[in-house]
Amino acid sequence: MMYLACSKCHVRLPESEFYKDNTKARGYRYRCKKCMAEGKKEYRNRPEVKRHAKEHAKKYRNRPEVKQHIKEMYNKPGAKQQRKEYAKEYCNRPGQQQYYKKCRRNQQNIIDNLKINGCAICGFNEYNYMLHFHHVNSKDKKYGISQTRTARPDFIDELQKCILLCSSCHIKIHSNSR
Repeated sequence: MMYLACSKCHVRLPESEFYKDNTKARGYRYRCKKCMAEGKKEYRNRPEVKRHAKEHAKKYRNRPEVKQHIKEMYNKPGAKQQRKEYAKEYCNRPGQQQYYKKCRRNQQNIIDNLKINGCAICGFNEYNYMLHFHHVNSKDKKYGISQTRTARPDFIDELQKCILLCSSCHIKIHSNSR
C-alpha cells in the first residue's frame, strides 16, 4: 500500500483516500477526498456561485419546452395522487420516523429549556403551555414555532427571531399593533 501526502492538509494518507487521476504523474489527485469535499462545499457556498446557479436554474425553468413538460407532469391525470404517494413512501423509509421523532424531541427540549426563563415582559413562568413565541418582526417569519411538527434545519434560526411571552402579554402586543 502506498501513502501519499495531501497538498492542502499535509497529512500522509493511504492511496485509497485520494481520487484517481490519470493526468497526474502519481496517478492520483493532490488533495485527499476530505479536502476535496471541503473545497467543493466552500466553492458552492460562495455568493457569486449561488447567484449563478440560481440564474441558471431560472433560465432553464423558463425555457418553453421545460415549462411545457412541467405543465404536463403536474396536470396529467393522477399526478397529484402520485406526488402524495411518493411523499408518503419517502417519509416512511426505514428509520425515517425514528429520525423525525428524535429531531422533534430535540426541538421540544430546546423549547422547554427556553421556557424556564418565563415571559420576557412580566416574568410569568408557572405553566409552560401558557408561554408563546412571538416573532419580533412578522415579515421575517417563515413559520410558527408551535406549528413545527417535523425536523427543520432552520429551527434555531427561527427561534432567534422570537421572544417568549405569556399569553396575556402576547395578546396585549397584538392588540396594540392593530
